[in-house]
Amino acid sequence: MQTFNDEELLTAFTGAEALINSRPLTCQSTDPKDDTPITPNHFLHGQLGGHFAPETVDNTDFNPRKRWRRIQELTRHFWKRWFREWLPGLNKRDKWTKTRKDMKTDDIVLVMNPNVPRRHWPLDRIIEVFPGKDGHVHVAKVSLGQTVLIRPITKLSVRRRNLRK
Repeated sequence: MQTFNDEELLTAFTGAEALINSRPLTCQSTDPKDDTPITPNHFLHGQLGGHFAPETVDNTDFNPRKRWRRIQELTRHFWKRWFREWLPGLNKRDKWTKTRKDMKTDDIVLVMNPNVPRRHWPLDRIIEVFPGKDGHVHVAKVSLGQTVLIRPITKLSVRRRNLRK
């Protein structure tokens, strides 16, 4: 089992904190001239934050490159767990006995895709929904800029509902 010293663990926790706080709190406009979405890092650091590097490295008795790789691996491990364990919890799963609100056109959704890079939270707009035999939406077509994807609703999390009827 690998062990980490206090500074390495603190660095990994700082990286994990930066990942969590990079999630957008607002929607991104399709206009490239608009500002980037606000994240908790804007409030914590006054900027996007999350990028850090030591000014000096104590290289006595260890290889900094190996240590850095270990910290990166720990951060990668955190991201995988975060994606696997926390993100699915964003979707409410009511009992089948309760009626649920279906996703609809123009809802803003977070697309859960394990292949997106860390610190990337793709918010898309639903452009079409596909109800199943039971009348409930099971699949949606989403648009992010010029890209159009078809995704099951289990891989989407509504961040803002379209309030128009």
